[in-house]
Amino acid sequence: MAISVQNLLTQKSRKFGASETSADWQQMVVDSINAVLDDLEAIVGVATTNVTTVNDSIQLDAQRFQPVISMGTDFYLQDNSSYTIQSLQGVGSRYKDKLRNTQMSWQKTQTLSPKLGSIT
Repeated sequence: MAISVQNLLTQKSRKFGASETSADWQQMVVDSINAVLDDLEAIVGVATTNVTTVNDSIQLDAQRFQPVISMGTDFYLQDNSSYTIQSLQGVGSRYKDKLRNTQMSWQKTQTLSPKLGSIT
């Protein structure tokens, strides 16, 4: 099941007290989501495609990847220094932990094959 960018926007608007209809806010959320997707590709190793609008969806398994995308979006919104709330203290270290856990979980699902022939 894909992850809805609109749903993430709604969650982040409520959490940060921002207007969901503000074009600037929407762009900041999209940019933050794309930064997380870049992290997932670089660190976890899963292929991703950046989103361009809030009407897009992220073609990753929601059960596995939505928590890390949500937490990473919080991290990047806060990292922009535009939006901070007290309850997000320490989100950077929690996000890095979540990325590591996602990486381990993802790699366990991958089938590894030897490079120079068969082991059998």
